[in-house]
Amino acid sequence: MTRTCKTCPATISAGSFGHCIPCARKVVEDNKIARLAHEISKGRGPKPKAASSCSICSSTISAKSTTGHCASCAQKIRKRKRVKKNPTCKTCPASISAKSVTGRCYACATAAKQRAQKAAKAKTICIDCPSPISWRSTSGRCVPCAQRVRRQAEEAERAARPIVKRTCVDCPTSISTGSGGRCHPCSVKARNKRRRETQMAWLPPEWERTYQRLRKSFSASIAKAKTLDQIALSKPRVVPVASKVDPYAGMSPFERQDEMLRRGARIVERVTYRPADPAFSLTGSSMGDLS
Repeated sequence: MTRTCKTCPATISAGSFGHCIPCARKVVEDNKIARLAHEISKGRGPKPKAASSCSICSSTISAKSTTGHCASCAQKIRKRKRVKKNPTCKTCPASISAKSVTGRCYACATAAKQRAQKAAKAKTICIDCPSPISWRSTSGRCVPCAQRVRRQAEEAERAARPIVKRTCVDCPTSISTGSGGRCHPCSVKARNKRRRETQMAWLPPEWERTYQRLRKSFSASIAKAKTLDQIALSKPRVVPVASKVDPYAGMSPFERQDEMLRRGARIVERVTYRPADPAFSLTGSSMGDLS
């Protein structure tokens, strides 16, 4: 089924909204214009932008301009910025770098710095007395006055500090607040006692003088070895008890003979064999026995 456009006699398809494509575009634009006019009449539409003028030549420029100048003036300003002028020294006509901080050449800057230092040295005097001081001084005082002020501040701080009386843990001697709880003699004794219990635990108390005497001539390791040897030699030798199997175990030959005599052994004369004739050898054996 064919249909015709509402505006023109053009034929349109059955699914169209009633206009051909050119007429539909025109209708959409007319609706936009009508809607904008209605918004403006109600005071809610966008306000038209007023045209502005250039700040240099007063020519009209676009409202969207960001520089505030016309095209020709903006181009001239850009060219002027590109041109770099070499600055000159404040004191002499010498050219200096554009990055200079002092605004002077090297010679003039050095001379100005030296003049400032000399002026500072000439004007620098102590706050408390007329003595000259170094221009590098931070306190503003000479050395004697600074030391005196420092001593006064320390004395005032010490006087303001609360006084706390403490006594030694081991004796009734008064001690200062910052000590460890003992006076000096007691702390030395405690330190020596702790050393004897830890490092010198191997040394008996009766051998301390021997170790100290050896320590004057030898190193610690050698003195320790000699002291341990003397301690080992001083101990009594333990004789093992005779067992049931061998009653003379652990005895020397002399002690064994003495024990045998004590038990009832008899002493007999030693038998000596002397040859009576050459038929016998020196040991008393017969020559026939040897053959």
